Amino acid sequence: MKLFRGKFVTQIICSECKNISEREEVFSDISLQVKDCKSITESLSMFVSEEQLDKENQYFCEKCNKKVDAVRRVRIRRFPPVLTLGLNRFEMDWNTMDRKKLNDRLEFPLELSITGFKEFPEDAGEDEYELKAVVIHRGGAYGGHYHAYIRDELKEGNWKLKVPEKYTNEAKAKVKTVNKGINKFMEQNPKENAKMKVEEKNEELQKVTQEIEFNYDECDFPLPYANKELRQGWFDFDDESVTEIPFGRLQKQFGSLNESAYMLVYKQKKLTPIFADPTLVPECWIEPILTQNELEEQQREFYKSEDAQIEVVFQSSDLFTFDEELMIKYKVDKQIENQGVKVKIAKLATISQLLDKFHSAVKEKPANPLVYEIVRCKNEFCQVIRKLSAVPMDTPLEKAEIQHLSTWMYCEKGKEEVLE
Repeated sequence: MKLFRGKFVTQIICSECKNISEREEVFSDISLQVKDCKSITESLSMFVSEEQLDKENQYFCEKCNKKVDAVRRVRIRRFPPVLTLGLNRFEMDWNTMDRKKLNDRLEFPLELSITGFKEFPEDAGEDEYELKAVVIHRGGAYGGHYHAYIRDELKEGNWKLKVPEKYTNEAKAKVKTVNKGINKFMEQNPKENAKMKVEEKNEELQKVTQEIEFNYDECDFPLPYANKELRQGWFDFDDESVTEIPFGRLQKQFGSLNESAYMLVYKQKKLTPIFADPTLVPECWIEPILTQNELEEQQREFYKSEDAQIEVVFQSSDLFTFDEELMIKYKVDKQIENQGVKVKIAKLATISQLLDKFHSAVKEKPANPLVYEIVRCKNEFCQVIRKLSAVPMDTPLEKAEIQHLSTWMYCEKGKEEVLE
C-alpha cells in the first residue's frame, strides 16, 4: 500500500490573525474535475486552488473568537510512488435530476511533472512521473463496460507492432452512420420511459445519426515527451482479450462519443531502474514477500505430507445387521460416518503395517479379526467388496488399491460364512 499511499492536508487560513487550521488525510487516489478543464495540469491546479470563505460563508476562528473571512485550500503533502488519478466523468444534473456522463476532452501527458502542486519541495527525481495505465469507460451514465490500456514495462508480453519511421500529426477521420436507438435515447432521458407510448419508442428507434470516428494509430502523441520508449509495449486488456496497440491510440481516450479515460496511473521515473530488472524487488515489498513465502512453504509441506498418506476407516460388525439374503445393513443410519476407528498411514506402507496400526488404535481388540472392505449402496445396504487377508501382507497399499477414506468392517470369526 505504501506504493499508492499519499497525503494531503486541508487548510483554513484566518484573514485577520493568519492562524492556520489544518486536517491531514491519507489518499490512495486523487479525484480530479473534468468539466471546464482542458488538461490534467489544469485539473490538478483546480484541486489545489484556494476558496474564499466570506459573507454568509465566513469561518469561525477560535483564536479570534469570531466569524472572519478566510481562505480554504488543499495542499498535497506527499505524492505516492504510484499516483492514481480518478477523473470525474459522471455528474448529477440537478435541474432534470438525471445522471450524466461527461465525455469532454481532457488531455493527459505521457510524462507528468508535479512541480508546483506539492506543499514542500522534494528531490527532483520524485517530481517526474510516467504514464503506465489508462482505465477506460465505454458507455453512458447508466451502464457501460471497462477496459484498460497498460504498458508492459517488464517486456514480458508479445508486443511486435511495427513502429512507423515517421509519425503523422493528423488522425484519419471516418464518418459512421449510427442507429442510437431507444436504449441510447432512454439513457439520456430515463424519466421519459414511463411517459412514452409504444409508437413514440418505435419512432425513436428508427432515428439515425452520423458520427465522426478518428483513427490515431499512426499519430505521434500531441503532448511533449522525452522518453521514446513510452511508444512501445502498450496492450489493451479487455476481459479475457489482451491485444497489442500502437501508443497513438492513447489520445483517443482524451474524450470521445463512445469511450474516454476514467482513471490514470502514473509511476515515478526514479522507480524505473528497479522495475526494469525483474530480479530486483522494491524494498517495501521484501518483508511481505518473505512472510508470504514462508506461509506458502508451510502449506506446501503440509499438503505434501497429507498427499503422501491415506486415512482408512475400520468399523465393527456390531454396527451392522445381517439378513438371510446375505445383505448387511447399518443398525443406526444417523452419523454412521463418525463411527469406528480412523487410521492414518503412509501410502507406501504395507497391508501388514496397516493391520498393526489398526490393532494399536482399536480399544476392544478382537482376537484374530476378519477384515472386509465394504461400500455403502444407495438402498441403505452395504456391499462386501473383498477380504483383506486375501491380499499378501507385504503388498504396498497403493498396489493393493487401498483408497483414501475407504471403509473396512472387522468381525470375529464365525461370521465369515455369511460374508463369503
